[in-house]
Amino acid sequence: MNKQLLLLALSAALGVTSAQAADTGFYVGGSLGQSTANDFNGSDLDADLATIGITSSTSTDDSDTGWKLFAGYRFMKYLAVEGAYTALGEFTAHSTVTSPSAGIVDSSIETDAWTISALGILPLGDSFSLFGRVGVNLWSADISATGSGGGVTASASDDDDGTDWVYGVGAAWNFTNNLSLRGEWERYDLGDGDVDLWSAGLSWNF
Repeated sequence: MNKQLLLLALSAALGVTSAQAADTGFYVGGSLGQSTANDFNGSDLDADLATIGITSSTSTDDSDTGWKLFAGYRFMKYLAVEGAYTALGEFTAHSTVTSPSAGIVDSSIETDAWTISALGILPLGDSFSLFGRVGVNLWSADISATGSGGGVTASASDDDDGTDWVYGVGAAWNFTNNLSLRGEWERYDLGDGDVDLWSAGLSWNF
């Protein structure tokens, strides 16, 4: 008896299948995870304030929930291009000022980015693959601060934007022909700082 035919019959009888995503075509998806601002810490902020004559002690919250929506096209087995909108979250700082006068300053920076990336894909069997990405991100940041001291409260806000690199690595598992689970790490360069995003999400392959 042909062993391959026997294995095929047994697989069909047991409902055993190997999910394999299409080698080409469009896909869409979304991911959720945690973002971390690598250059947002109290000691650096205190040093920056010291250059303008302010003595302070600052604590920061440098992580938040991040998420993204993405769409792409896989040109071949090993290459895809992907566009995404990513909300990188809000990072906050609390500064206690002791000189030249006592006061409190609370500040925050909220960032997001539009990205376009090329993905290099390494299939490992029918249902699992590794990938790496490199591309550009068009980022924007909303900055706000509120200070109080001596019975006076004042607020200020500003915004910034730019175009920088985004890159990362990840893995994907196709558990049906159309639906994939992915996990990845990405780094978004944002001017003189950067943000890491660790995320997991789902992708629908057309």
